[in-house]
Amino acid sequence: MTEEKSAYSADPPIRPFEGVGKYTAFPNDAFKYIMPDCNGGTWKLVCLITRNTIGWHKPSDKMSFSQIMKGCGFSSRETCKNAIDDALDRGYILRQPDGNSFSYSLNKGYEFRTSTEIVPSGGTEIVPKTVRKSTQNGTKTEHTKQKKENFLNVFKGLKVSDNEKLLFAELQEFLKTNVAQKSYQAFAADLAYIGAVDGTACISAGSSYQRDWVDARLSDHIQSILGMDVLVITNDQAQSIQGVIQ
Repeated sequence: MTEEKSAYSADPPIRPFEGVGKYTAFPNDAFKYIMPDCNGGTWKLVCLITRNTIGWHKPSDKMSFSQIMKGCGFSSRETCKNAIDDALDRGYILRQPDGNSFSYSLNKGYEFRTSTEIVPSGGTEIVPKTVRKSTQNGTKTEHTKQKKENFLNVFKGLKVSDNEKLLFAELQEFLKTNVAQKSYQAFAADLAYIGAVDGTACISAGSSYQRDWVDARLSDHIQSILGMDVLVITNDQAQSIQGVIQ
């Protein structure tokens, strides 16, 4: 009786931790500070971007939604979106419009600081305090979800002055004239003005993609025309905020 040979041959086993000469120079501080600070999905995304940029000696990498899902092993688009939004909100990564998709990179200006805060409590107590900052377009802004949520709550019920309406109308005219028509229709046509608090103007864009495009490409122009710092949010975030100019 002859032994039948299988029509399939097993692939040789992969030993991922034994790849001689196949390494990505992963920053040790990312393991020390970022990994304990974020959830698993966000950490997977940071690792993927690190592999696709530092690993290939590139400053950024263009990736579609499906490529990110496959690379990170995400089973749903919602999980993927949450990881991207969280990494952007925390300031770990940067995202720039690139054709019909986006290019992603590590935020080299991100700062994770541990400092101390002196709190009087019948004496003087040193309480550890963690501060996260990132540098984008030369401006340092704190990246914490709680801070953004608290800041947005200030805009609720805000009254928009006639002067602000005129400034926003001037801004819309500038964008319509100076931004390429396709880009304007895709990213800037639906911008809406929420209001201003303490020298910061709040503007809503249709989606997180539009928000990031406007923030990356137009924020300097918007600040110049309005004469204020600018916070760009999505329409979902703006739904509960009153006083939107349509």
